[in-house]
Amino acid sequence: MLISARKSFIFSLPGVFLYAVFLVLPILLGFYLSMTDAAGAVGGQNCIGLSNYLSIFAEGRFLNSLRVTILYVIATSIIVNVFALFIAVCIDASPFRSLNAVVRVMVFLPSILTPIIIGFIWYYIWKLGIPAILDAVGLGALAGSGFLDFDRAMFSVVVSTSWMNIGVAMLIYASGLLGIDQNLLEAAVIDGAGPWRRLVSIKLPLIMHAFIINFVNTLVFAFKQFDQIFSMTKGGPGYTTETLPIYIYRVAFLNGQVGRASAAAYVLFFIVMGVSLFIIVSLNKRAVEK
Repeated sequence: MLISARKSFIFSLPGVFLYAVFLVLPILLGFYLSMTDAAGAVGGQNCIGLSNYLSIFAEGRFLNSLRVTILYVIATSIIVNVFALFIAVCIDASPFRSLNAVVRVMVFLPSILTPIIIGFIWYYIWKLGIPAILDAVGLGALAGSGFLDFDRAMFSVVVSTSWMNIGVAMLIYASGLLGIDQNLLEAAVIDGAGPWRRLVSIKLPLIMHAFIINFVNTLVFAFKQFDQIFSMTKGGPGYTTETLPIYIYRVAFLNGQVGRASAAAYVLFFIVMGVSLFIIVSLNKRAVEK
């Protein structure tokens, strides 16, 4: 029995209402706050136009957070996708099904943990575990002043984030490889194509949709990452790992500059949206051309 358009609209109203209240309304309210000098629950809100946007771009701390965020996003995206694709290709080429299943589970396990738990785990690994191991094998000098110092804190954060995200990306790549028509691969073997040629000329072009999904997911996750980095370094030492989400948190809740923090949040929103659209359009265009 078909439901009329009117009844369908009525049934969708609760969902539309919840969507509007918990998503659309906060977005609009946040944009309004970014145009004011709001300072939390205390005091009034005076409209100041684009002053918040202009002031944060003139602030060295915001620009440093933007630079840290871009470096963090680029490093994480490259490491996650390279290692995830490598593991997926190895699993796809391996004839040992039982071993493949074990590898999938082991690689995916970190993904089921919450980022804040992973942050605490890796904090103690970098702070105590790895230095103790290096001392035990006579390489304690490599630990230096620690893996969470000024020079290596970002490296440590990127490694822990990549470790957490490789599992999901690997499963997406593995699913894409499993979906390839085996007749194409058999025809390539008959034509004399080796494993490398089959990978480059057949498999990779046919899983372009997996590249799009993984790159967008990795980028969006890295841009909005807060709890893992905060639980590991709290944005320090200094401001070496202070990404934009941590900057927004500090400005809003520690400094009480809600309007200024809202402006920074919208800058982050437009960056994520622009980068995501660019990747989707570019990779889709390339997939069509191939």
